[in-house]
Amino acid sequence: MFAYPYKNGKGEKQYRWLYLLAGTAIVRHKRLSVDYTPYDAERELEWEALRVQRMQHKLRYRGQILSIFRRQKGLCALCGQAVSKETGWHDHHVIRRVDGGSDTLRNRTLLHPNCHALVHSRQKDTPLRFSGL
Repeated sequence: MFAYPYKNGKGEKQYRWLYLLAGTAIVRHKRLSVDYTPYDAERELEWEALRVQRMQHKLRYRGQILSIFRRQKGLCALCGQAVSKETGWHDHHVIRRVDGGSDTLRNRTLLHPNCHALVHSRQKDTPLRFSGL
């Protein structure tokens, strides 16, 4: 460990410990393709997965997911079955972001991964329980 000496307010010699780089986690980021555009409807699922992957380690995102989870009483908005760590979940925008939908909690809902794929495979609007809209 590295430290440097300094004098505190009383004139006593103390040591201040330097930051240890070994305690810093290395986080690899997925490189975006050259033709990236957030408004490409065909690649919406891919970009949404990347956005969620980057946000999962942020405390604010965890709070948002918890808020949506509580609003839905822990149930999937499509099938009504329980959403858990084992089943997994996807953060779905009711009004797609590429169509001008916002990133607010009212426009978001939790779905099982299979239910999320089912919603995006359908061309028409799918009624979802617990959505704020």
